[in-house]
Order: sequence, then C-alpha cells, then structure tokens
Amino acid sequence: MIGQPISKASLQEVGKMGPDSELKFKFNPETVTRSKSASWTEPKTVEGGEPPPMQYIGHGSDSLSAKLLFDDTDGVGLDSAVGLLSGAAKKVEAATDQLFKWLTVIDENNEKQEPAVLEFGWGTGVHFTGVLKTVTVQYLRFDAKGNPNRAVASITMWALPTGPKSTNPTSGGLPGRTSTVVDEGDTLASISYRQYGDPNLWRAIAISNGIEDPARVPVGTRLLLPRNSDALALSAREASDG
Repeated sequence: MIGQPISKASLQEVGKMGPDSELKFKFNPETVTRSKSASWTEPKTVEGGEPPPMQYIGHGSDSLSAKLLFDDTDGVGLDSAVGLLSGAAKKVEAATDQLFKWLTVIDENNEKQEPAVLEFGWGTGVHFTGVLKTVTVQYLRFDAKGNPNRAVASITMWALPTGPKSTNPTSGGLPGRTSTVVDEGDTLASISYRQYGDPNLWRAIAISNGIEDPARVPVGTRLLLPRNSDALALSAREASDG
C-alpha cells in the first residue's frame, strides 16, 4: 500500500501573492497550542444576603502558539522549507526575517497600516487566521562565515477580533473610529467585547479617553473607540509597561 504524502505546515499572508507572502516549513511543528479564555465579573454581595451569580462578560482572545524549526545544514538551502513561487531558495536568516517583517506595522503616507493577516495551515487539520503577537528566534548553528543555518522560532498569533463599526458621519470621529455612550450596566470590558469581540482590550478604551478609574465611568459618558489595530497596540503597550 502506498503511503499518503505528509502535509507540510505553512504561514500564508492572506490576500497576497509573491515570494514574501508564504513560508512552508520543511519540518512540521512538534506541538501547536490553542488558547482561549472567558471573562466573568463577581457582583458585590449584600451583607447577610445570598451571593449573586457571576456575570459572563465575554470570551478573551483566541491564540495559537507553535515552535518552528528552520534548517539549512544540508547545504541545499530552504527551498523545501520556504515556499517561493519563483522556486528560489531562502536561507535561515531570510526566513526568520520574514517572520519579523510580518510582525512589524509600517506607516506609509502618515496612515496607520493594519498588521499582516496570516493563515497558519497544516493539511486538513489545523487552520488559524490572525496576526502575529510575538516572534522569538533562537539561532542554533552557524556556518564558517557566521551565517545562521539552523534556528528555532517560537511564534504566538492572535485571532482577529470582530471589526469595529464604521464611523458615524455626525460624530466627528476620524475614519476607522467610532464612539459610544455608556449605558446602564455597561463596563469598559463589556463595551470592548461588543466593539472588538475581546473584553481584554478595555485598557485601550481607558487610555484613549483618559480614564483613570474604569469602575467609575458615569452613565451617559461618550467614549471614543479606537480602531482594532490601535486597540491591540495600546493594550500590548500597557501590558508590557505593567
């Protein structure tokens, strides 16, 4: 019986074509980890009364982590590890540099560009679409000239939250942004979940509106809601500073 060919995992930039739009891996990941969380609030208990039930706010970010091996020690390049439409080979350093390039958001013409949307695919099994959150590369071997020829890259991807609503033309907001009015029972986390599909981005709303105490936002307050990419960047910066 002839065995079936082994499917190779890959990273593909969604909607792009060309030599820098795809990485196919010579060695499949040893492990792939999916992670997701749920957010709950615990209402205050009235003294002497029964504790009220916890309230579900929403789910957190869906993420994928994988460890990828790049190896050029056989001396034939990474043409089988890096999928190029031209068929040319890429070395280890060029392949890992591509990961860092996808991680970087470049400003062009003073306009904020969205990060590269990538699809991690592995045969008919694992498929995940999102943006790179972290890339850590460890170079393990080098040639006589000091060029890396073996490396392990650890990546973490975030699934894309629900896109923001379009700006209300009468709100005076910038394109790609919108605003909302705090209603009875709203929290920054619940507003964040409604807007982005991720309650953990509430810090971005707080920063954008100069809110120091997120638990004391009066009903009727109009809040500016940053774009998806800005909310992700602000939350990541706040987490790193903390």
